[in-house]
Amino acid sequence: MKKYFSLFLALVMLVTAIPFAALTASAAVPSGDGNGDGKVTAMDARLALRYVAGLETLTDNQIHEMDLDGNAKLTAIDARMILREVAGLSNDIETDAEEMRDILRLFGYEYDEEQNVYYTSLNAWQRNFGFADLYDNAAVFTNMWYQTLKVDFEYEGLLWRLQWWKGQYGVLEGAEMGVYTKKPENVDFPFYKCAEDENLLEMYFEYYQTAADYNAGKPLFVRYEQEHWWITGFKFGTCNPEKNVLKAVLIARDPEMADGIEAGLQAVTDNKGNVNGFAEYRPWHDITTSNFYTRTKLEDGRVRFDVVWKDAGYTNYSYLTDGSNGSDDVQCTHDDVSVIIEDGYEVTICDLCQTVVAKEPIETESGDLADTLNPSTDAEATA
Repeated sequence: MKKYFSLFLALVMLVTAIPFAALTASAAVPSGDGNGDGKVTAMDARLALRYVAGLETLTDNQIHEMDLDGNAKLTAIDARMILREVAGLSNDIETDAEEMRDILRLFGYEYDEEQNVYYTSLNAWQRNFGFADLYDNAAVFTNMWYQTLKVDFEYEGLLWRLQWWKGQYGVLEGAEMGVYTKKPENVDFPFYKCAEDENLLEMYFEYYQTAADYNAGKPLFVRYEQEHWWITGFKFGTCNPEKNVLKAVLIARDPEMADGIEAGLQAVTDNKGNVNGFAEYRPWHDITTSNFYTRTKLEDGRVRFDVVWKDAGYTNYSYLTDGSNGSDDVQCTHDDVSVIIEDGYEVTICDLCQTVVAKEPIETESGDLADTLNPSTDAEATA
């Protein structure tokens, strides 16, 4: 839990510390309290982000309250300014970019200015803390909800785990690819060490918000190929973890390691232990599933995996809605919800677990708009 709680604080710090052109506010600027609860918090920034992404409808008064730069528009810049207010940082001072990078490095992060992406450095302090499954369960209570999968195998006298994540991290969205090891005698001990220098793997990923973006070849950002133990990328925004797509490249040292990785990919399970792993596809264009990989032997004897991941594994918030993980009484109460318009329906979605709480057709003078947009629904149901 320490890792993820620290990560949450770090990510908030990253966003609040973004250097951008002087954001001078007048003495009579709006409060930033968009949800009307009488205080300004990160939830107000998230509300602004959802509006910018077209996922939220706001009143003119709400927009005014969160329009901190005073340009009569609600943008991601306003969300950043709200977060700076929450963190006690002034919006009146233009901060030197190099000074900000120094601050980021204290938290173990670097900044890709070209893509506006934050990522972890090779020797970030988080490398000292390892990883355990408990971190995933605890993360949901710090406003981080994501899809994750674990690829386990044995190689050269060690138990290896490759774990990947994609989804929402507080006010950021993004993905992670981690490499962890432990000794075979510790097989029952639920803790892995972060890979040491001799166990780094060459990795790469492209992050897509949706399958449509993937099919169109439009990643939100890319983390370039490099040797690492924890390659990450986080960007200011809002997403649905179950719709994100990760296209990843992973280089195995030799065929033996590749056999372990391949078996691990195929054996990925959901949170109830049901196998929902990856299928191998040759050629590359023969795609009939959302989770697949290709295995290619390189000239130097290493093996390259190209992996496309959408819904294998499970979400860290699954047990909040289905009572799994041995806890039937732990249920999400859906206290905070958002309403969006989708395909002629008014859809109410829980902000925490992303469950659809209600879905009602929008009435029009000629009948349900949903029926107009989906005229074949009844015919298919009775066919």
